Amino acid sequence: DDAYSRCKALRTIANGLYAPRDAEGLTDACVEAESKLGACRTELLTVAAQWDQGALALSGSQGPHSLRKGAMQSMKNISSKQDTHEHRRARLDTALKSVREAEALSQKMLERQRLLDEARREFQAALDAASERLAIIPVEQFIIQGIRAVPDAVVEARDAIYEAQKTLQGSDSAPIKEAVTNAQASVDKALARAESEALRLRAMTDLDECEKTLVQIGHEVREGGFEERIGDLLTHGEKCVQDARAVADAPDVATLVRAARGAVDAVNHAGEQLEKAQAQKRAEEKARFNKLLGRFQRMDEANSGRGVPKFAQRNGVQKPLFKVKRVSTVPVEAPPPEPIQPRIVPKAPKSPLTPRNVSPPDTPAATTPATVTKAPPTPAGGHTLDSWIAAKNLGKYASQLHDLAGDLHDLQEMTDQDADELAQECAMPKLAARRFKKALLELGAPVHP
Repeated sequence: DDAYSRCKALRTIANGLYAPRDAEGLTDACVEAESKLGACRTELLTVAAQWDQGALALSGSQGPHSLRKGAMQSMKNISSKQDTHEHRRARLDTALKSVREAEALSQKMLERQRLLDEARREFQAALDAASERLAIIPVEQFIIQGIRAVPDAVVEARDAIYEAQKTLQGSDSAPIKEAVTNAQASVDKALARAESEALRLRAMTDLDECEKTLVQIGHEVREGGFEERIGDLLTHGEKCVQDARAVADAPDVATLVRAARGAVDAVNHAGEQLEKAQAQKRAEEKARFNKLLGRFQRMDEANSGRGVPKFAQRNGVQKPLFKVKRVSTVPVEAPPPEPIQPRIVPKAPKSPLTPRNVSPPDTPAATTPATVTKAPPTPAGGHTLDSWIAAKNLGKYASQLHDLAGDLHDLQEMTDQDADELAQECAMPKLAARRFKKALLELGAPVHP
C-alpha cells in the first residue's frame, strides 16, 4: 500500500513536468512499478485464499476441533504447490525497487526542471533589459527627420524579442538561449544605428548653425569694410559647408562628422579673424581720437595765452580761434508819427466865483512809437549746427565739428587750409572732403571746392 501511494505521488509529479518526454518517461516507470506491485498483491491474495479454502475443507471433514490442524495441513499443501516464501519476497523487492527507481528518475527530472526555470528567469530578465534599452531610442524624432533606417532596425529588434518570448515556453534551454542571443544582437544593432544617425543629425545641425554664423559674419564684414581681410575666409567656410552637405548621405557617418568638424573649424576661424580685425579697428579709432583730443588740448593751451595755432592764422596775421561773425545792424526807420488832431476845449463862461489865476487843463502830448530792432539773420537758411550737419550728411564727423566750432558762425571763418587739416585728422574720404568744402562755401566761408 505504501508503494502504491508513492506511485500515485509520482504520477502527480509527472503531470507537472514541462517536458512531455520527461512526463511520459516518468509515467511509464510508474506504470511498470505498479504492474509489479499488482502481481505481488495478486499472488499474496491467491495464497491467502487457497489457505482459507484448505483449512475450511479439513475442518469440515474432521470436525470443529480440527481447524488448527487443517490450517497447518493446508499451508503445507500450498507450499508444496507454489513457490517458496523467499521467491515471493524477491519478487516484492523487485517491485519496490522499481518504485525507488521511478522516484530517483523523478528527482532528476525535477532538478532539470528547476534549472530550466532558473534559465527562463535569467533569459526573461535579459529580454526585459533589451526591451528597456530599445525603448530609449527616440523613434519619432528620426521619423520626423525622414530617417527610416532607425525605425526599421527598432521593428526588427522588437520582432526578435517577441520570438524569444515565445521560445521561453519550450522545455529545451538551447533554443531559448539562441533566441535570446539573437534578440540582444538585434537590440545592439538598433542602438548602434540610432547612435550613428544621431551623429548624422548632430552634424547636419552644426552645418545649419555654420550657415547662420556665416551670414552674420558676412554682414559684419561688409559693414566694417573687412572684405579684403576676411573675404577669403568666408569663401573657404562656405565651401567647407557645401562639401560637408555633399556627403550627408554617406553610409559611413564618420565621413560626414569629419567634414562637419572641418566646416565648424573654418567658420570659427573666420569669426576669430573678424573679432581681431574689429579689435584692431577700435584700437585705431581710439588712437585717432586720442590724437585729436591731444591736438585740441594743445589748441586750448595755445588759446590760453601761448599763441594762436597755425591753422588759425591768415597771411601771418593772427586771428581769433573762434570768432563769431557779427551781422551789421541795419538801422530801422521809425514810422512817421501820427498827426495830432487838435483838441477844441470849449470855453467856460466866466463866473465871479472862478478865480482868475486858474490855468486851463493841459493838452495830452502825442505818444512816440518805439523803435523795433530786428535780430541778426542766421546763416544757411536758419539751420543750427546740428541740423546743418544732418542736412549735409556729415554725421560721421559730428563730434569733430562740435569740438572745432560752437555754431555755424565759427565755420564761416574756416579757410582751405583749415578744412584740409580737419579732413586729414578725421580720415575723411576725398569726395566727402570736397562735399564738406562745398557746404562751407554755401555758408560763406572763404574756401574753394
